[in-house]
Amino acid sequence: MSSDPTGPGIMLRTRQRKGKAQIFVVCIICVMVHARVAGASIVGEAIASSVVAPVLAVLRERGGYNQSSGPTPFLRASTDEQLVPYVNSCHVLLPNGEPDCANIAGMCASKEGNCAYVGMIENVAISGLVLALLLSIVAISSCTLCCFSSRDPPSDSGGEDRQGGVSPVARRSLVAAVMVGGVVVLSALGFLCVAGVLSDVLVLLDGVQQVASLPRNLQASSQAYLAALEERSAAFSLERDALLLSGGLQALQGAREEVGARAAETRGALLYLQVLVEGCVNGTVHCAALPRDPLTPPPGLNGCVFSPDGDATHALGIAPDLSNGGASPACRDPLSGAPVPCPCCLACWKVSETLRRAADALPGEGDLGALNASFSPDEAPGAARHEVAKYAEPIRLVLRVAGNVSSGIEGGVLDVSGASSGVLIVVVLVFAPLWLAAVCLSRHLCSRHLLARARLGKRGKREGQGLDAERPGDELDRGLMGDAVGWPSAAKEPPPLPWWGGWGTPNLCGAAAFPAWWVALASCVLAFVVAPALSALSLLVLPFTDLCDILPSSPASPLAPLLSILDASLLPSSLPSRVFHSCVLVPRGGSLWVAAGVDASDVDAKFALRNASESLPRAVVQRALDPASYAPLFAEALDLVSAWHAAPGAFGIAECVPGAFPGCGEDEIAYRGDVALRVGGVQRATEGLAAAVLALEEASRAVEGNVTRMGECADAATDDMRRLVWDAGGCDAVHAAYEAVRSPLCQGLASDLSGAWAALFLALALWPVLVAFVCATSESAKRCGGGRC
Repeated sequence: MSSDPTGPGIMLRTRQRKGKAQIFVVCIICVMVHARVAGASIVGEAIASSVVAPVLAVLRERGGYNQSSGPTPFLRASTDEQLVPYVNSCHVLLPNGEPDCANIAGMCASKEGNCAYVGMIENVAISGLVLALLLSIVAISSCTLCCFSSRDPPSDSGGEDRQGGVSPVARRSLVAAVMVGGVVVLSALGFLCVAGVLSDVLVLLDGVQQVASLPRNLQASSQAYLAALEERSAAFSLERDALLLSGGLQALQGAREEVGARAAETRGALLYLQVLVEGCVNGTVHCAALPRDPLTPPPGLNGCVFSPDGDATHALGIAPDLSNGGASPACRDPLSGAPVPCPCCLACWKVSETLRRAADALPGEGDLGALNASFSPDEAPGAARHEVAKYAEPIRLVLRVAGNVSSGIEGGVLDVSGASSGVLIVVVLVFAPLWLAAVCLSRHLCSRHLLARARLGKRGKREGQGLDAERPGDELDRGLMGDAVGWPSAAKEPPPLPWWGGWGTPNLCGAAAFPAWWVALASCVLAFVVAPALSALSLLVLPFTDLCDILPSSPASPLAPLLSILDASLLPSSLPSRVFHSCVLVPRGGSLWVAAGVDASDVDAKFALRNASESLPRAVVQRALDPASYAPLFAEALDLVSAWHAAPGAFGIAECVPGAFPGCGEDEIAYRGDVALRVGGVQRATEGLAAAVLALEEASRAVEGNVTRMGECADAATDDMRRLVWDAGGCDAVHAAYEAVRSPLCQGLASDLSGAWAALFLALALWPVLVAFVCATSESAKRCGGGRC
């Protein structure tokens, strides 16, 4: 015997597949919930961008307000704690319809468009209450109308559609199934968004915690930058010591001292030559005698007073003693030998004066010490600590407040984390009646469709055999809208399904074909729990979305609305505007120094940052290291001394005249020998002086090269410190803290709230339509309409 393809076997297999499909759908929902709680989801953003944003755009377009007249003053009233009087002013009106601001104790919605925005928010919230009323009607209808019946035999309402081969029952079942799927999908998406709000709140609290930790982070960052400044200063000190102190300055100082000593020795030799020529003052014993210490000046020098043009005079003194025991013939009358004023040693004066000027041109101890100047890298750490110390007390106060805020946020995070699981369970319990009612409706529609197929198959078989299309007992094959609790034969009763495939069994959905109790329960929950919550949520969606539109997210974002909300000046020079322009709106870079109106020169002055040329000017370096200031003078003196051998008359040496005093010739020869001896001493001293001057020039050139490199090192260290100081005023931490609040607020919490609002609104609006459609297409409803209930 061939089996009936439309009999209980195919019915059982189909019901098993249906139960497994339901388990699969539930598993998918569980996976989506886990994914939403564990990480970011695009569900809320997708719904917000594809549904909520266009709807709100239409509302704004038709609402009679713009951003400056609607959201900005509304949010301003919220930040000023004036929201209640602001909203009340839109309901306390004058006869002309304008708000009666005189009777409002607080902020009044006085401008055009203020009340239009308030009215738009209220109308959106009222829509949730309208849904609550509709759902209440559905709940009452499900309990009282004839849709509650499960035993009234339906009719096929026209039998088989011969044109399309599809029963009207199947078409109605298909439409209802689509609506059931829509309700389930929309409510599931709404549930995902509601679950996502919990994780968004945690992320937002973390962002607020980061903002509260910003003062402490900035303080730690400043200490780190101070340590970096000191480290760079220490590195420069080592570089300077290697280049300057150990790299030639000490040798330069020694060479300079050697030149001074040699110059003094030369001038001493010149003095003993000068006293031999110019004589001594009266009363001097052993005039012009050579001392044991050549640096000891000769006693009793009767020095000449020279004019700038070289003329010189001096008083009568005594003639110097010669090596032969006689007196200098240059200080005696050529004929009588009587004492006369000694000649002036013009050559000695010229060399001595040149040496004096050369010695004065030598760099002094102060000049050489100026090379070891204090550069910017030496002073910047101290100046930075001095500037930081000015803000020590305000920083302590801010840290105390921030610590209290941070502690409160930590407690809030723990509370939200602990309550999140409970909240999810409550949300699941709220949506469970709706989902169970949808499952039972899907069972109801599927059974109706299968029984319709079986009935049509039997009818076609009987028509093919020439039998009556209807026979007694067929009504047992049909329940309300196609489901049945009995079959034509007890032998054909399908076995009970296991728990994993028995979601459509009467144990869960009840014996009635139409799950009226589940529909009523779901409608009650939606009417008295979800719809009021949706109405309250409607009060947040529009302001929340507008707030995120106002919060700047890029450098091109306008600042006027936000600054107006913050009650700040709209001038570009105001501090809030500068902070947002130069710091918050710059993802990378920016500076708090610029926001505070401090430019590079101000920072350099406060932190002692300057170029090396300012610490060690070129004139100072030239004064200490340029040989051109003294070397030509020493060379001139050396040239004068080297020319003495060609001008013996410069020392008063002359031939004895005929008839000269007795002993003139012997004294002349002795005088010539003594002068030559002392000129030789001067020349030997100048030779040592020349070598010392040459060594000083070489040392100066070496130190000058090291000073140049030291200046380059100082400038490099200063640039590094200037960069550290500017980095210390960087906005990266501020921008990160701002984004840590704005991103979870606008891209997380606002999107999920908007997504939950849209999905649940559509689900709640579709549910009454679904129930009404099912009831309207039932045979019992038609019987009730015919007066046979």
